Amino acid sequence: MALPPGSPLPDVLALADGLAARGELSRAAAVLRDRLDAFPASFELRERLADVLARDGKVGEAGVLLDELATACARGGMPGRAIAALKKLARLDPSTMKDAGRRIAALAKERDHELAQSALLRGAGQRRRTVSPAGSAEGGGDFELAAPGFGARGPGEAPAADTGPDLALGEPGAPAPEPFHPPAPRSPLFGDFSEEELAAVIRGLDLRSFTPGDLVVSQGEPGQSLFLIASGTVKVWVRDGEGRGRFVRTLGEGDFFGEVSLLTGRPRTATVTAATRADILELGWPRVEEIVRDHPRVADVLRSFCDARLKADLAARASDGAAPDEEAAGP
Repeated sequence: MALPPGSPLPDVLALADGLAARGELSRAAAVLRDRLDAFPASFELRERLADVLARDGKVGEAGVLLDELATACARGGMPGRAIAALKKLARLDPSTMKDAGRRIAALAKERDHELAQSALLRGAGQRRRTVSPAGSAEGGGDFELAAPGFGARGPGEAPAADTGPDLALGEPGAPAPEPFHPPAPRSPLFGDFSEEELAAVIRGLDLRSFTPGDLVVSQGEPGQSLFLIASGTVKVWVRDGEGRGRFVRTLGEGDFFGEVSLLTGRPRTATVTAATRADILELGWPRVEEIVRDHPRVADVLRSFCDARLKADLAARASDGAAPDEEAAGP
């Protein structure tokens, strides 16, 4: 089965998945390559092609693709997706993990610094406009000051989405670009680690992959880890007093869950299932204990992060008029 040119990305991915499930890996790779040639900035296409190539035994080619993907995602402000690509690369060649983990940590911290500098420069530009006549040479009334790599914008305009380092503008008459998911803002967890601490945490994360309907965690089971969604979406459910599942929320790329169990060691307070294909990073407390032998501050950062997340979730529910139960705060 061939798809017409310009078919939506989900249709392309579904066709490739179907071919791969039947063992037609070369055909699946050809479908993905064809679309990737037209839209080289699609992280989903790169990720899926690397998976197919690895299954087909083309380890070297898959490794190059994953390494490029990890670098692009780290530079584009998507640390979870970058780490997931890095973990897949390590499965193909475990020797890459140490050096690549440090490189991804350095890129993530560099991205944090760029965002912080950009925010400072934008704030300075806004203050100058406030005290200067519009359009004056000193006030710069037409455009806001921007850091290198962050385009200037007119007054009142929303900031343009950062499309990552390799998203090029299409040629006139070219097909419409694939939908692009703008990068998440600086991670409140990763941003608090030093570069060395972050590299150690990256090494301690385990990658787990799920298909739609798969059970990630179950309410009531023992648990002592938190999870970061690198790609895909999950659904969160809690059992009511009669034992029936009640849908709570959907979580997506960049979201965390499981902090209640990591923080307290108590059983899971909710059930989580995969709504789509999902790559999820898990950090368990036994791994944390290994990391803190060399980086003791990591435990404090994690406890502060989990505590702040729990309090913020409960406060948000209280402001919405909902009962501040732990189940909704995190599995």
